Amino acid sequence: LGGPWAFFCALRAAALRRRVLVALAWISVAAAALFAVWGYFNQPTSGTILGFEIPRASQSYGTFINRNHAGAYFYLNAGLALALACWHLRRAGDRAAQGGPHLLAAFAAVVLALFAALTNSIGAVLVVGLLGLVVAPLTLFRGYRDDQGKVRPGVWAAALAAAGIVLALGAVADFGKLADKARGKADRYLQAGVDDRAPLRAATWHMALDRPWTGWGAGSYRWVSPVYQAEQKDLQDDRGRLRVRASYAHHDWLQLFAEVGLLGLLPLLAALYWLGRKFRAALRPGHPEAMPLAGLLLLFAAHACFDLLCWFTPLLTVLALVVAALAAFTEQSSAVRASAG
Repeated sequence: LGGPWAFFCALRAAALRRRVLVALAWISVAAAALFAVWGYFNQPTSGTILGFEIPRASQSYGTFINRNHAGAYFYLNAGLALALACWHLRRAGDRAAQGGPHLLAAFAAVVLALFAALTNSIGAVLVVGLLGLVVAPLTLFRGYRDDQGKVRPGVWAAALAAAGIVLALGAVADFGKLADKARGKADRYLQAGVDDRAPLRAATWHMALDRPWTGWGAGSYRWVSPVYQAEQKDLQDDRGRLRVRASYAHHDWLQLFAEVGLLGLLPLLAALYWLGRKFRAALRPGHPEAMPLAGLLLLFAAHACFDLLCWFTPLLTVLALVVAALAAFTEQSSAVRASAG
């Protein structure tokens, strides 16, 4: 986890201009698109990936042993692509309907969103759906509040192109497994009243409450949690023993609390306070390229309450770029400079 943190510190310490971060975002999006295509045709079910053995019950995608993590990687880059589209759309202004990089960025966002859906991750599907149906319209009506007339033709062009791409790729893609997975989760929820990971959250909560101030220590979850997991009836076999040992809580915030305690969370709370100030700035009118990033971070944080995300270097590296870009877009705002002038 030190690599993404060092990457973020380097981006902040270098005081990079927005155009440099935009270039880095394009590199990330292009790499994700290439990986999405390659990974779609390389989904091994046995053997090893980068020296790690593929578990029997795991469904891999490229170099991701678990497809859910590939879905998160794709929607993080889809959010970056959406922010790039907003950036170039604002710069194009009246010329937006004539084409430009904003259409290419919108195309990349849609393609990455579709590949996120093809990983069969319910969380990824919900995130890309909210990005397209909530965050994007909110960005248009609030982020471009003073320039809606200028960018509206470009928005319609991008929306029509995106709709065509969705229909074309959706017609040839197979979402049957995703539908079966969604039905299975819905059936289990209707029968039990909770999702299938609720017992893990309950066990982690009890573990955290036993040492609320200092926690059990970083990396201790996989060794300490089985004692608490064994107390959950839904995780027991017919003989009352732990059926399957989970090495992660699939609730990143709760697992972090159990491992480092309230005292260990203080640096994180300070970072979240700093990030909250950037959120407030991003939600003001005149920051169309920052609003998708703010929405993306909120959705990622919500997704981390139901899945294992914050323990993988590729995801955190893209996340570091998202946070650095959000800060730069709000601190170096064209709207602020215009109003000051």
